[in-house]
Amino acid sequence: MCGDRDDSGPHLPEGEEAPASFKSNLRSVGDVLYKGALPLSIADAGAKGSAGVIALLIARFFGPLQFGYYATALSVCGMFTMITGIGFEQEFTRRGSLEKNDIPANLSLNLVSLAITSAVAYLAIIVFLPLSGYSRDIIVIGLVAGATLLVLNIHLPFRHLCLMLNKSHVTATIQMIATATVLGLTILVIYLKGSLIFIVVSQLLVAAGVALAWFSWTPKKYFAIRASGRSVIDFFRNSALFGFSNMIWVAYFNFDIFLMSLLRPGTEVGIYAGVYRIIAINYVLGMAVANSFTPILFGKFASNRQEFGRVSRNLVVTMSLIGLLLSVFLYSYSGRLVSMIIGDLYKEGAVIARILSLAVTLRLVNFGLCEILTTGNRQRVRVSVEMAMLLSNVVLNGFLIPLYGGVGAAMATVGSEIILLVAAALACRSFGLLRFSAS
Repeated sequence: MCGDRDDSGPHLPEGEEAPASFKSNLRSVGDVLYKGALPLSIADAGAKGSAGVIALLIARFFGPLQFGYYATALSVCGMFTMITGIGFEQEFTRRGSLEKNDIPANLSLNLVSLAITSAVAYLAIIVFLPLSGYSRDIIVIGLVAGATLLVLNIHLPFRHLCLMLNKSHVTATIQMIATATVLGLTILVIYLKGSLIFIVVSQLLVAAGVALAWFSWTPKKYFAIRASGRSVIDFFRNSALFGFSNMIWVAYFNFDIFLMSLLRPGTEVGIYAGVYRIIAINYVLGMAVANSFTPILFGKFASNRQEFGRVSRNLVVTMSLIGLLLSVFLYSYSGRLVSMIIGDLYKEGAVIARILSLAVTLRLVNFGLCEILTTGNRQRVRVSVEMAMLLSNVVLNGFLIPLYGGVGAAMATVGSEIILLVAAALACRSFGLLRFSAS
């Protein structure tokens, strides 16, 4: 007996119903990918992928030691700037998906909240870096990189605004221009044999320029400033659970390099960070696909739980197929990719790349499962399973990095992703958020 079966009309034979359902799912996924994931993939390539490409260029032309300084500065700043990701964009998306008329007020709340947390984060960076004992190079790079990361956060509310307005192509256009500019400036500095700090400063200038472009492009009607003290507090409170999840991920993606910078030589840090960047670029597509499904899942959960289960299944299947293809490719060509992209100085990192390639499928599926928990009103559960992943990652890194260095850090990543996959899948299944069959 099936509770969601429709007995109100004439029945088709089972053999005809299944293909129709399959075709419907295929069209549904294709529509989401074409209208959302395709332009968002381009946008993410601009916002996150460009950072990865620039990092790989720095790794290749400045060598493992200098790149180790760069990666250390970014990881330290990332640990502080994570307080700016207290779930503001997710709360903005949730509110905007449910009530379109409130988008202007919620955009203002998002921007005000970002301004408050960014000021606190940068003050903490200014205080910490000079007292940290790091070299002068790392301190200078960190101060500029910290400012860049904070300015980049300003882009996120507008990106989510475009997603809700079905204008992801605007995000793609702006980010493509930014990507081309940053890459052009990076190549120019490398060609002129400039210092690493010039590249970091150019990133800050472009990030500021893109932020101004967003403010210029967005229609004035979306800047209805209605951010009272009470509304800001309410926005913070509702964003908190989303924020815990964001902070966990920032800590997760930065902790391994941060710990390695304390325990291993700078060159080894640079090799691991360079290889990790090659693998992490593949997460851009996964994030774009997951983000494309998010507004749909929020809407389906509020209106039709059966449809929510169907869309959730489509998301997980899509992420699994994309992840498997990427993992097989990366595992097969790890050695060649490392040498070709960042040079022979990093060739001993091929083993690290092969281990991390196994994490790609796990990471993409976990993106999907975590979004299902969020949109299914189980954010507390999501935070719990992600906290289990983070704690396992900290423990595994603390044990494996002193013994095996970068290889140990890669093993810790795979292990913690497996723990998250099992915990998140069980949670989605137990709360009825994920249907593994079409029935």
